[in-house]
Amino acid sequence: MNGTHLHSAYVAGKRIDESFGRYRLICKIGSYCEFGYDQISNQRHHHDCYELCIVISGSGIYICDDTIRKIQEGDILIADPNEKHEIRASSKESLVLLYIFISIEKNLRPTNIGSFGEACVEEFLKGHLRITSKRNLLSYIAFIEEYNYMNNQGSFGTHEALKNLVLESINSLSLTRRSSNDEVVKNTFERALDYIDSNLHTRIFVSAVADYSCTTPRNLEYIFRRQLSSTVNGYINEKKIALACHYLSMCFSVSDAAEKAGIFNLSQFSTMFKKHKQISPKEYRDQFLNERKGMGRRI
Repeated sequence: MNGTHLHSAYVAGKRIDESFGRYRLICKIGSYCEFGYDQISNQRHHHDCYELCIVISGSGIYICDDTIRKIQEGDILIADPNEKHEIRASSKESLVLLYIFISIEKNLRPTNIGSFGEACVEEFLKGHLRITSKRNLLSYIAFIEEYNYMNNQGSFGTHEALKNLVLESINSLSLTRRSSNDEVVKNTFERALDYIDSNLHTRIFVSAVADYSCTTPRNLEYIFRRQLSSTVNGYINEKKIALACHYLSMCFSVSDAAEKAGIFNLSQFSTMFKKHKQISPKEYRDQFLNERKGMGRRI
């Protein structure tokens, strides 16, 4: 979606204050914000409420509690109250997004019990992701632009579109909804494998893999047991030992092979290696070293 033709006047400052069963949802709509050459990021900051951001165009990175994730058009991001976060544009293109501040309160006079809105808020509060992707929600932005253009900044249609945009956004972030979707499970699993493969040379934390995969550590463990009959750490260790074997077969020293596999404690490396290969890393290396003694040019 082209973010250069959006009109902040259609959305900036709009307010949603509605009751959904046991919950009261209060939203203040910000403006369309563009990061690029003049302003590359919004710097590390936090709020006393939720901040929902919808990426309308471009790409960049989202830093939340020191975890870095790539973002692109159609992604939905949320930062919890008092959670430090930052958004940066990529070096190649500008990043345009809409941000919305959200406060959720207990409703003293419940209405619309059992409504879609109540279900969305309740599942969101049970547990939610920090980032997900749902490009079709950008259609609400397109509708707001066309509706206001045709109706001279009409307010009712804009209000309803923004309300549904917020509800569907928090619904798509809900862990309960996501974990029941086979396609999402597959994408989560593939993202986790990509992250592990790209970071084998470092110390890998399950929490970091989960954040990159847009899920929780607990859900990621469930997915790995279902897909591989293994824990996340078990799979990581297996991949690290396979990488170390590659370097040992090239006659790298044991310490160098361990370091290149992201294991910086030699005692731990030796114990882990023996568990997977039934011999020590030195014995494994010596097998290839002996094979090479008779090779090469002789004088």
